[in-house]
Amino acid sequence: ALRRAQPDAFIAWIAEPAPAQLLTRHPDLDAVITMPRRRWAKMGRRASRGERRVWWEHLRRECFDWAIDLQGLWKSAQVARGTGALERVVFGDEQARELSWWGVPGHHRIVPPPEARHVVERYLALLRPLGVTDITPEWRFGPLGEETREWLANWWPREPDFETKPWIALNPGAGWETKQWPVAHFAALAERAERDLGGRAMFLWGPADHALRDKLMQDHGGDRFFHAPDNDLHQLRALLTGCAAFVGGDTGPTHLAAALGVPCVSPHGGSDPVRNGPHGEAHVSVALSRAEVPCVPCWRTTCNHSAHLACLRTLTVEMVFDALARVLERHPERARPPAALLREVLPLEPGAEGEERTPPVPRADRVQAPAGDGD
Repeated sequence: ALRRAQPDAFIAWIAEPAPAQLLTRHPDLDAVITMPRRRWAKMGRRASRGERRVWWEHLRRECFDWAIDLQGLWKSAQVARGTGALERVVFGDEQARELSWWGVPGHHRIVPPPEARHVVERYLALLRPLGVTDITPEWRFGPLGEETREWLANWWPREPDFETKPWIALNPGAGWETKQWPVAHFAALAERAERDLGGRAMFLWGPADHALRDKLMQDHGGDRFFHAPDNDLHQLRALLTGCAAFVGGDTGPTHLAAALGVPCVSPHGGSDPVRNGPHGEAHVSVALSRAEVPCVPCWRTTCNHSAHLACLRTLTVEMVFDALARVLERHPERARPPAALLREVLPLEPGAEGEERTPPVPRADRVQAPAGDGD
């Protein structure tokens, strides 16, 4: 939206190394500035002092005119201030926490309109002070690198059913227990998807999901299903592109799948699906009402209700399966094998990377993470 309104602007995004992967070669960005905050924390304040000083000095040299704080936290506000931008934009409602609005004039403290209920629409409302009126969401990514395409081509085409069945991605993990639909339910859903929908279930796991995966394998016969190899965000993006549908809670892979146009079904417990569900009409969020569970959405990371996690435990497999069947029926163009889906958008053989934008203004001392830098 910002690029459409300001085609000649120099636009940069500041992110920590892990999420910065998704911004690589983005067609609407001129720079991705990585901030290795966790590495600095591991190094200690004294050991990281010199590196931090250089980083902030380089950031200041960019001479930004505007800084937009999407997070509304003290740490994100410090970064926005550190740019030296004379114009800063923040939320002006409850999403501005920890004094993140301090020093920002009132006309740049934005209260999204009532109709902007989803978090995506709330973020887009922050562009108003920059004269952006067309805030229609448009999901764009940079081209995947050859290494990612080779990673995918080296194993997935060899799997049974790659050419014959639609694959359904299942992501049981979540950062909060109040967002995590029971792994037993996921196992039952995978079985039904394979038996009744003619699909192939593929489980996705993050670095913090080892215990959850072990529980699936030991208690619910998880070895009968396919489990995707360990992957980074580039590889996850490639995997999702080949899937007919996705099932997962309020977590990063769900929103990535939605942005890629993969129809999503999202079981919700502690968070509000109207605000935090996958964005767009192609997706279905499944949740119980307050009449059924009075404490939803609680926005708590853990559950202290007497009926522990009732909002998720009583969200039945049948309810989620019915939603999955509906999204596949609505989107027959997606209900195809990975071989067909991937060849349309992601050549499996090495090829052209695609064109990148040329920054309108050359910049010195571009701030980038060193090779291999991460969390």
